[in-house]
Amino acid sequence: MRDLGKLFAPTICTYAVIRMNPKTMASEEAALMSPRKYLVFLDAASILPWPGSPYYEYSVRPIAPCLRKEDKEDCITPDMYHRRGREPIHSDPEFPFSNCYHWLNYGLRLRIRARFELFDHGEAVMLSDEAYAALDKAFNED
Repeated sequence: MRDLGKLFAPTICTYAVIRMNPKTMASEEAALMSPRKYLVFLDAASILPWPGSPYYEYSVRPIAPCLRKEDKEDCITPDMYHRRGREPIHSDPEFPFSNCYHWLNYGLRLRIRARFELFDHGEAVMLSDEAYAALDKAFNED
């Protein structure tokens, strides 16, 4: 496990629980979601905070307790998410839930406010560089 200690913002390749109220967001997709907590994977940081803007922006992938439904328009089938014979991705430490899936070709942009009391990464569930590369390779194959 990478010992990151405490940082102003979460690091990429980390799983996180976010709280949001989608009803206040300006998106048709978000308006269909319920206000609650969501499990996500912080895929990439796209904006770092600058003076006058205390937000970090991330590209995140939702983590869901089910496989994504078929999407014929995007040529996505359920077997793309859980192919037989494909090695599972292992996090460090071990992911605490056994029924969770990354959704292929589905991402969100998320702004997170920097915390002066810092984010504690001491118990964060993360992907190593090798595990992230395996996940990216699997998605690219599909």
